Amino acid sequence: MPDPFISRLWLASSLQRLLGALISNAYYWLGPLDVILEPLANLISAATIYYFRRRLFIACLLGALLVGIVVDGYLWIYFPPPDFPISPPSGDR
Repeated sequence: MPDPFISRLWLASSLQRLLGALISNAYYWLGPLDVILEPLANLISAATIYYFRRRLFIACLLGALLVGIVVDGYLWIYFPPPDFPISPPSGDR
């Protein structure tokens, strides 16, 4: 989740997000990709928010998109998508 405080307290907030992601991923271990890519995505998101700090809405939107694309991109490895096609329930109406 993007943090608007990064725009003012970039270093402290970025380190806090990085450390929090590392600790949470070490506690709930999915795999090495999760431990490496999520903190990296958070760090890149924090740098993006800091870079666009004058336009806070755009900064938070881009930060959320970056984390969403990176994390959702590798979560399919651990949680595969459902089998398609998903058919609607049968029944008479």
